[in-house]
Amino acid sequence: MPEGAWVGILGVVIGVIVAIVGYLVASYLKYSYMKPNLEILSDEPHESPDFVHHSIRIKNKGKTVARDCNAVLTVLNMSINDIIDDPAAYLTTNAYRPIRDESLCWAFQILGSDGKPINPALLSIFPQSTRFVELCGVLRQSLHIEIPSEMGWRTKRVVLRGDKEHEVELKIFAENVSYDPDKHRAKFKLIPNNEKNDVDIKRIPC
Repeated sequence: MPEGAWVGILGVVIGVIVAIVGYLVASYLKYSYMKPNLEILSDEPHESPDFVHHSIRIKNKGKTVARDCNAVLTVLNMSINDIIDDPAAYLTTNAYRPIRDESLCWAFQILGSDGKPINPALLSIFPQSTRFVELCGVLRQSLHIEIPSEMGWRTKRVVLRGDKEHEVELKIFAENVSYDPDKHRAKFKLIPNNEKNDVDIKRIPC
């Protein structure tokens, strides 16, 4: 084959490679720029005379929707002695297991299959907007701490004593977001506050 032909073929191959690399780089830059960007913010309690909802605000700082966001909770220092038996809770002293990466629900209601409102376990967060994930609720009279399940407040995960500090870890996942423990994980202490008949939610280092 003439030398000029080889040069032509080599030029075509190099051109194809450059085009592919350019496309991949452009696609990556576009994805990096447009992807969702989730951030765990702070507790913003919703207070009433008898009950306090403690909800953590989650923000999507990105430019596209974070689809099917799921929040899971681990109670790091729980023992069976911390449980208050409640017929509406999954965990009781007779049916115990640790709470490790168990789904919570969102402070947003939809209609369930029975036509009654429920708080969903999965929720999409639009760009430059926020949603609340339900961390716990406190009964002011008893200081009992209720933790919801993926079924919402209708079926609680557990009810805990409120006369001790509890340490929890919250993680956020989404269908189209790569999990980053530095950004999508947070630890909180639930500290009894007898003066307010409530608990203080204090963020601590992971």
